[in-house]
Amino acid sequence: MDELVAKRILFDFEVITLIALVIGVITYRFLLHGERRRDATATGIGSKFLKIDLLLIWFPLIFFLINPIISYLVPGAEKETPAETSTLQQLSMVLMQFIYFAFIGVITMLLVQLVSQRSFSDLLGLRQRRWPEILAYALVGTVLSLVVCNWGLGTFSTTFLTEKLGDLNAQKPVEDLKNAKSFIVKVSSIILACVAAPVVEEALFRGYFYGVLKRFTSPLFSALVSGALFAVVHVNLPALLPLWGFAIILTLAYEASRCLWVPILIHSLFNTINVILLFASESKS
Repeated sequence: MDELVAKRILFDFEVITLIALVIGVITYRFLLHGERRRDATATGIGSKFLKIDLLLIWFPLIFFLINPIISYLVPGAEKETPAETSTLQQLSMVLMQFIYFAFIGVITMLLVQLVSQRSFSDLLGLRQRRWPEILAYALVGTVLSLVVCNWGLGTFSTTFLTEKLGDLNAQKPVEDLKNAKSFIVKVSSIILACVAAPVVEEALFRGYFYGVLKRFTSPLFSALVSGALFAVVHVNLPALLPLWGFAIILTLAYEASRCLWVPILIHSLFNTINVILLFASESKS
């Protein structure tokens, strides 16, 4: 029952965020005339996006947004991976996740480039920093993320929700990694979490969605809404607040560097360190 309540909260949170998104875009576009005010001097992240992007962004985004809806409305759709699942079955599930992320990544890249023959790399700032600078930004962002999200918001969220709802399940990728039987399944799962997911999620949520929303609203509104949706699509209530904070840190890093490689690397390092901490806690227990 507690898990059902948690899924209902996530479902309601996503619906409220989407309603706020629609109201915000309408308010900025038609009442505050935000687009008209910025047209003459538009520069930086989001400045090159067009009105058509407000529609196109939903094609890749829907594949993430549907997860909390299905999880709540279709009981049993998101089943826990049983510990007795064979190695072949586990490997096939990881492979399907790779295909899922690759599919969303390709759609995102094609949509960005097909409009007016834009360059995906130039539009998202993939060529604007040298690697020593990227690494410096990433190290600072990763340390900040660990302190704020893991040991700050994460501790508060877990403690509060445990008092209200009892113990809740961990994120499904975490459970899958715990149940991985073979070395190849573990390695594949780690690559998925630390490479594939950061690249695709940052390209979509920070590079495309945040940029489009910023173009037609404001940086603060865009950061809050895109971060909220990034958090809720991971379909885990204890992780909702920490991931929201993490998304905002990633957005700040993107704005400060104007290079998408920075949030990608922060995301990758953050996930990698959490995987290491997971294995460390497992070995102790």
